[in-house]
Amino acid sequence: MPEGDINHAVDLFKSRDVKKRREAIDLAASLDSREAAALMIKALQDQSWSLREYAIGKGADLGSPLVGPLCRLLRSGVWYSRAAAVKVLELIGDRRALMPLSAVLGDGNRSVADAAKSAFAALLGSADAGQLQILMQGTAEPARKRFIDAVAAIKPELGVQMAGGEAAGNEDPSGEDAGQTLQQLRSVLKSASKQEPKYEEDES
Repeated sequence: MPEGDINHAVDLFKSRDVKKRREAIDLAASLDSREAAALMIKALQDQSWSLREYAIGKGADLGSPLVGPLCRLLRSGVWYSRAAAVKVLELIGDRRALMPLSAVLGDGNRSVADAAKSAFAALLGSADAGQLQILMQGTAEPARKRFIDAVAAIKPELGVQMAGGEAAGNEDPSGEDAGQTLQQLRSVLKSASKQEPKYEEDES
């Protein structure tokens, strides 16, 4: 990427002219670099509502390089920049954002919390337990529990699998566990059949 491109984008963004600032966002969206991502994050924190909305759409064009900075913004931005970050993450659709998003599902600001719920459900999509377990690797227990609870609120069976319940593994219903259950059932029935004649004798 030519260094002049990002420098030009930064200069444009410094302008008070809204058109030039949007041009800076357009340029950043076309550049695959940390500097471009930083400029986009700056735009998402701008006090101008219209500029933030414009940056939300363009942030999705920048895609994967923006995921990390957006997730950090979820922890540090003011409410409107957190809400903007959530919306961009939903548009990008990268599941790496699921764990950070679970941390703002209970955000004190309703706009952020509602946007996070929508984004979390959208990114969860058709993910399976194995894919989600990978996302939890290296995280502390409170964060893991919060993530599993968030998944379970949308897909209860998937939450059970992640928590290591009976549905978690690849158990075959005709396997050992099912066999033990069937054996126990037979024992109960056999015991009941032995008791029945005795009951009839007592009645006679």
